[in-house]
Amino acid sequence: MRLISYLKYLLLAAALGISIIELFTTARLGPNPAVMVADIEAESSADPTFLTVYAGKLYFNAADRAHHWELWQYDAAKGTTTLVADINPDGSSDPLFLTVYAGQLYFEADDGTHGNQLWHFDSATDALSWIDGINPNGDSKPWDLTVYNDLLYFSADDGTHGRELWRYDAASGKTTLAADINPDGDSYPANLTVYDNRLYFGADDGTSGWELWRYNSTTGTAELAADINLQGDSYPNNLTVYADRLFFQASAATETAQQLWSYDAANKALTFILDVEPFGFSVDIQLTVYDGQLYFSGDDGIHGQELWRYDSASNTAELVVDINPGSAGSYPSSFIIFNGQLYFSTDDGKYGSELWHYDSTINKAELVADINPKSYSNPGEFTIYNDQLYFSAEDENRNRELWMYDPNSPDTGKYRYEFDKYNISDVVFSALLLAVVIIADIRKKGQSKQ
Repeated sequence: MRLISYLKYLLLAAALGISIIELFTTARLGPNPAVMVADIEAESSADPTFLTVYAGKLYFNAADRAHHWELWQYDAAKGTTTLVADINPDGSSDPLFLTVYAGQLYFEADDGTHGNQLWHFDSATDALSWIDGINPNGDSKPWDLTVYNDLLYFSADDGTHGRELWRYDAASGKTTLAADINPDGDSYPANLTVYDNRLYFGADDGTSGWELWRYNSTTGTAELAADINLQGDSYPNNLTVYADRLFFQASAATETAQQLWSYDAANKALTFILDVEPFGFSVDIQLTVYDGQLYFSGDDGIHGQELWRYDSASNTAELVVDINPGSAGSYPSSFIIFNGQLYFSTDDGKYGSELWHYDSTINKAELVADINPKSYSNPGEFTIYNDQLYFSAEDENRNRELWMYDPNSPDTGKYRYEFDKYNISDVVFSALLLAVVIIADIRKKGQSKQ
């Protein structure tokens, strides 16, 4: 009988021990320095996008139930979030491509009357107005707003020439067709990037396919810079200036995947950077210059999508760190340089897609904040404002709101345990069951003695 009692205690204690082990092994250990600074829509997602610093405040596109998608601002000095204007009272104006130019904030928006047009906001006077002169009969949809030689360039459709390259001069208040690259249709200029005092972009002239083009503001002419795919479209994108060259992704005629290329304006040399033959290397998201090298997310067919870098001095590419070991990949994205480090969103296979950073001085990548311990937060739209990192992320209720990370916060470096409520219940139940059995045995022994 005594042996049976010992076995009973042993089994119950083992169950309690297993529950405790499961509790701690499934606990999520992570830093806790990121905070939500604005919960614009408490019952759903505000989904702030196009975060842009202007006149000491942070402006962005966001939605609440009352106004839908409109222009908002966050003032770090006051800690307040304010609707700038309800541009479309009957729906969403959906301001896009927020860009600071000539002391004002420019963007695309739809007021419900004039269609999607070019707008600007002046913080000094709180004046908000749309800019006429592109498409008087419908949507002009100005995209990819980019400042080049004191003018604002963008892609737009005037209803006559199709989608082409346009410009706006704040001094004269006039919009002008900069180049009609495809006289018979749309050229779809995109990824506008300033390099070598020219404006580079991808476009389709109707003959060469969608290739690399450039525009010279001095001569007012656009020309084909490089025809990468002689048999079709190369789709150059992610244009990034590095080491006096223009780097970008594109597909050559013999390759189906997007590969890394460079263009040198000094000698008009087009160079294929990465040799795909040995292992089928495929470059993917966001080229970013950090600490003298070009970082990006790439997949070598072995490690999955991970953090890579290219060094122009040695002309070599290498895997920086395998954040999610194995072939699954961590899919790093939304790169930004902040506080001397490379910040990004990535998934290590344990915490979900969360905020990470990489320090080249110690060659180490680590989790910065586990914002959503229950799942993943998918941080993005990173923007530096007031010496802090602002971004959009999902909370534990899967609502996407405005967040902030301060590397100098007193909470930085502190850690928290997040326990699963079901595992806690198992521990409590096992402990109570063991206690009940022990108490029952004690009472039984006491009664038998009497």
